[in-house]
Amino acid sequence: MNIPFAGASQVPETADVPRFGRNLEVLVSRSPDGFLFVDGDGRVESANDAFCRLIDAGQEGLLGLPIEAVESRLRACATPDTPWPALEELEPWKPKTTDAAASDSLMQESRDRQWLALCTPSEIILERRRLQISESPVGACVFIFRDVTQEAQVSRTKSDFVSAAAHEIRTPLSTVLGFSELLHSGQLSQEEISEFAGLIHRHATELTHLLDELLDLSRIEASGVRAFEYRRTALGPFIEFLLAGYGNNAQRQRIHVANACARDIEILADKEKLMQALRNILHNALKYSPPESPVEMDLSMVEQNGKTLVQFRVSDQGIGIAESDLQRIFVPFSRGANTRHLPGTGLGLSLARDIIRNHGGEVSLDSTLGKGTTVTVQLPAAPPPGSGQPVRRDSTPQR
Repeated sequence: MNIPFAGASQVPETADVPRFGRNLEVLVSRSPDGFLFVDGDGRVESANDAFCRLIDAGQEGLLGLPIEAVESRLRACATPDTPWPALEELEPWKPKTTDAAASDSLMQESRDRQWLALCTPSEIILERRRLQISESPVGACVFIFRDVTQEAQVSRTKSDFVSAAAHEIRTPLSTVLGFSELLHSGQLSQEEISEFAGLIHRHATELTHLLDELLDLSRIEASGVRAFEYRRTALGPFIEFLLAGYGNNAQRQRIHVANACARDIEILADKEKLMQALRNILHNALKYSPPESPVEMDLSMVEQNGKTLVQFRVSDQGIGIAESDLQRIFVPFSRGANTRHLPGTGLGLSLARDIIRNHGGEVSLDSTLGKGTTVTVQLPAAPPPGSGQPVRRDSTPQR
């Protein structure tokens, strides 16, 4: 691949110009970004392998093609019903200054960047930029295509997260403001004052709980395992303390714990955070199932890839989750379509997953709409005392 670049005025006088050109050619040919060089007549002069893979074409088939023909090939790879930015709108930037150093730069960068959504040969989002080559025939330029799929996904996730968080905060806050204005009016009976004060307190509590969960997610995201204090924890006392939080009320009576033989096993845990994760899972099982139905919590030991794992399995006979909602059920603020009329933030399972992964474990969910849900948590058992193995996790889990 011959890469056109303007003469030697941009290369240091001491440089070996032929070697500089070869190095530049190797750099472009091995770049993960797509490079498309266009001559002064608007025809393809060369393209690197990365660009050829983007449109599933060979270099021989591209050489000499008008840029409009290449644009048509790109459009043919585009995601249907996605707006396609016009190529003529991507104007190269030309400096206003007449300073010699500025005008002698090898390439003048375009201010504009365009995002292209392609669905074939693979689903990706590309950023397209145009660079004008100095001291070359008028119209000669290079187009650079960079895969920004992950960047676009992160941006979309952040946008969805902020939008959902604002919505979830606005709902209780609007209620608090509305009822507080009624209280301030001074035209209510004592019975109404008591009722509205109770509603304000309930929604303020929901708002506090939501903010606490958001802060927990933020801390775990920022600090990873550094936010955790791992200690040897016997499973039996841990489960007893978890269930004691329900007192002796009707909810506690619904929770049935099976297979107590695993209670003697130790795990490495930040007890407070792991308690929070399992409490979130139990809370969902109790909340989304009939008040008289049991919630089964099965404890067992499993061997996987030569490792001993402690398994918690929580099953309910509730409303279940539609298959279309399962893929996003661990995404913050995501909730099943059949639960959106019920109070909730959609943060519980997301927070539980992050906590469990920071314990070196994993969580999965199986559900059938109208029949119930089973959440399975697997955590590594603690190494035997005196084995010399660390009692804390030091590696950052995959997210």
